Amino acid sequence: YGSLCLSFAPQTNEWNKNDDRLLQAVENGDAEKVASLLGKKGASATKQDSEGKTAFHLAATKGHVECLRVMVTHGVDVTAQDTAGHSALHLAAKNSHHECIRKLLQSKCPAESVDSSGKTALHYAGDFQSLIYLLPQEILNFPFPHSRHYLYHFISVAVVLSSFLEFPFPSICKTCRVLSKNASRIHQCPAKQSVNTVMVTIF
Repeated sequence: YGSLCLSFAPQTNEWNKNDDRLLQAVENGDAEKVASLLGKKGASATKQDSEGKTAFHLAATKGHVECLRVMVTHGVDVTAQDTAGHSALHLAAKNSHHECIRKLLQSKCPAESVDSSGKTALHYAGDFQSLIYLLPQEILNFPFPHSRHYLYHFISVAVVLSSFLEFPFPSICKTCRVLSKNASRIHQCPAKQSVNTVMVTIF
C-alpha cells in the first residue's frame, strides 16, 4: 500500500503581524511603510481584523489619500466592503475627505454601490463639496431631460446645506468639480492644466 501524503498551503487569509503593522502604518498615514508592508507575503489591504476593520477602509476613514494611492497601485479591490457593507467611498464621503473621494472615483470605486442599509456614498455626503463629487455626471450637463429625480434630490439637499455656507449660490467647475466663491466664475482648473475654465452657477 502506498502512503498518503497531504500538504497544506499557507493560510494567507489568517491575520498576522504584517497585517497589524499595516493597520498601524495607515493609522499614522505612513504611505512609505504601507508600500513596504504590502510587498510582504500575506499582507492584504482588504483583510479584516477581528472587528471587521481593513487597512483600505481605515485609510478612507482617516483621509490618508497617499495611503489609498499606494493601495490602488498594489491592485487593491476597490469594491471591497466592510462588515456593514460600506465601501471605502462610503467612508470617505461620510467623513468629507474630498481628495479620497476623488481618488476612489478615479480608481473606479463604484459610486452606485449600496451598503447593508441600501445607501450609496451620496447619502453619506457630509458637505457640499463631497455632494458635488458624488453627483451623477448628467447633473452637470444641461438641460436635465433624463435625470430630474436626481436634480430634485440635489436641490433639496443643496438648499439645506447652503444655509451653512458663507456663499449661498456657489459655482462649480464642470471639469474638476471644485466649488468656488469666486464671483467671476473663472478659475484655474487643474484638470485642464491651469487653463481658465468657466464656472457654472448651481442655482
